[in-house]
Amino acid sequence: MKEDFTSRFFSNHTTDIAKFYNEMENSSYMYKVHLTQRSYWLSRLLSDKESDQSSFILADALIMKATEIVQYYIEKGYFPSILICDLFMYEASELNNFLVRFENVVIKVIKKIKKIMTISDDDDLDIRTDVSQAVNINIYEQANKISMILVRYAARIVVYNSNVVSFSDVIRHQLSKTSDLKNSGISPNSFSLYSRVNENDFKSIKCEYKRVESFYRSNIQTVYMKIIKSIDDVKAILTIRTHEKAYFGNEDGKCYITPNVFITNIGLKEKEKFLIAVQTKIADITIKKFFEDLLIKLKGVNNKFVTFLINQCLLTLFINKFNLQEDLNFLESEIDRIACNFGNIYGICEIVRYLKTHQIFTEKEFIGLLEEITCNSKNLESKSDYVKLNERLPDSIEKIIYEKVLDWRSVRYRLTLESYIPTKLQYTKENAISFFELVKKINTRDELSIYQIIDSILQLMDNGMISLVEDENVDVVQETYIQFFNIEMIVLLIPFIEVGIYQTTVLLLEQRCDCGGLDKKKMLKNYANRIKMNSKDLHRIEELFKNCEKVGLKVKDLAIPFFGYERRDFDEKIKDGYGAIMKKIELAELAGKTVKAFQEMMEEGMI
Repeated sequence: MKEDFTSRFFSNHTTDIAKFYNEMENSSYMYKVHLTQRSYWLSRLLSDKESDQSSFILADALIMKATEIVQYYIEKGYFPSILICDLFMYEASELNNFLVRFENVVIKVIKKIKKIMTISDDDDLDIRTDVSQAVNINIYEQANKISMILVRYAARIVVYNSNVVSFSDVIRHQLSKTSDLKNSGISPNSFSLYSRVNENDFKSIKCEYKRVESFYRSNIQTVYMKIIKSIDDVKAILTIRTHEKAYFGNEDGKCYITPNVFITNIGLKEKEKFLIAVQTKIADITIKKFFEDLLIKLKGVNNKFVTFLINQCLLTLFINKFNLQEDLNFLESEIDRIACNFGNIYGICEIVRYLKTHQIFTEKEFIGLLEEITCNSKNLESKSDYVKLNERLPDSIEKIIYEKVLDWRSVRYRLTLESYIPTKLQYTKENAISFFELVKKINTRDELSIYQIIDSILQLMDNGMISLVEDENVDVVQETYIQFFNIEMIVLLIPFIEVGIYQTTVLLLEQRCDCGGLDKKKMLKNYANRIKMNSKDLHRIEELFKNCEKVGLKVKDLAIPFFGYERRDFDEKIKDGYGAIMKKIELAELAGKTVKAFQEMMEEGMI
C-alpha cells in the first residue's frame, strides 16, 4: 500500500519526503507536532521505524498539554522546544490560527496558575514572543509567497525543498487524499472510527431509518438517516453511510460504513451532561478512571472528543442492532488514528478500543440523551416533507459553497498584494460556515426536505469539497459545541469541470490571448459565434475567466487531470462501466471538434 500510494501521488518526491519526515522523527524536540492529519498519515506511510508508535502528536493534542508546558515555563523561564511540521504550505492562515489558539491557551493557563484575572498588554506580548522562540516550523514545500505568516513566526520557518507549491500542487494533494479514500470506500472527512462490513447486509437493512441512495460526480452513496425532534423541531440527525466508486463497486463484497451525527449547537451544561452520561455507562472500572482523567486534560479540545463519542456510540449501536459482522483487522491502526488527536496519552487507546467493542447505551437511552441535550439547540427548518430524492445534488448547494470559497479566496488574494495585513485577518478562517447557517442558506434557495439536504452535505463531504470541524476560531473556552464546515479549495475546480467539452479550447484561448496580449472576452465571443455556442455554455466560460481573475488564478491552474469528477449534466443515471465509457468517448469526440474549430480560426487569423 505504501508504494502504491506514494508512487501515484508524490512520484519522484517520495524519497525526499521520507527523508524529511524521518529526520524530524529522530529529532530531539520535547514536543513534535503534525499540523494536519494528512501530514501525520504520510509520515507513518514513509516511516523507516519498525515500531508503529510515532513520537509525533497532532496539533490539538499540543493544546491538551498546555498545563505541563506552562509549568515547565514557570520553572525554567522559557518554553520547551516545539516542532511543528507539515508537507506543504500554500497559505499561512491555518498555521496562524493554530498558533494563536495555542498562545491563548497558554496565557489562560498562566493566569489560572498564578491566580490572576488579567495580564498587561506588555506581558501578553512577552509571553507570545517567548512561545514563538520555542517553536520551529518545518515545511517540506511552500508557496512562492507566504505574506500571511505572523511576523513573530516568520523567522521560525524552515523549508526543506526549494520547489515552490502552486495552487495546482495543493489541489493535486487534496484530490489525491480524497481519491485514495473514496476508492477504498472511506470518508476522507469523518472524525470517527470506521467499520468494515458485508455490503449486501448493510444495503438490505429494513428499519425505521430512512434509506436514501444518491449519485454525485461518480460517487454512489447509500445512507440511513434518523431525525431527532423536539415536538416538531428538527434538532439532530443520525446518519450511517457507505459509498463506492461509480461503475465498478466494491470488488470484495465489503464496504466501509461511517457515522455522522449532525447537531447545530449545544451549550456547556449539555455537553458536560453528555460526557458524564458516557462516563457513567462505562462498566470497566479501569477504563472509567482513564476516561475521568482524560476529561480533565481535554479542556480546550473536548469538542473533538464529543464528536468522536457521539459518532462512535451511534456506530456501535447500529452495528449491534442489525447484527452486522464487523471486520476488525484494521482496528489497531484506526485506534491510533483517533488517539493521536489527543496526544496518545496513557489510557486513550484503551478508551477508544473499549468504546469500539462495547455498546454502552441502548437505542432508547441514546436517543433520549440526544433529545435531552439538544432541546435548546437551534431548530433546523425544512420546507417540505420527505419526498423521493432526485439522483442529483441540487445545483443551488454547489453554488452556495462555490460562492463562499470564491469570496474567501478573493479576499486572500487581495491581501497578498498588500504591504500590510491586519493581524486578525492573518488567522481568521473565512472559508468556514456553520452547519446551521449552511442549512439556512440552502433553505432560502430551494424547497428541500431535511433528508435531501443532509444527503447532499454528506456527498459534498465524501467528495472532499467540505470537511466537518468543531471549532473555527481562536476562542479557547469552547463552552459551546458548534459544527462547522471548512470549504476546501477543490470547490474552485467546479467551473472548469462544468465547461465540459470546451476545456481544452478554453486553455488554448487563454494561452493565445496571454501570449498575444489579446482581449479574452472579445476572442471568446468571436469563437462562440463561429461554432454557434449556446448561451449557457458561453456564460459558463465567461464566468470562469472572470472568477479566475478575481482570485488571482489562471484557467490552467484548474486544469488538473482528474477523472473522479464529472460534469453535472453528464448522464448521472449511467452507472454501468460500459455505458460510462461510451458516454466519455462521445464527449471526447465532441471536444475534439471544438478544438479543431479553434485551430481553424487561428489559421485564418481570426484569433
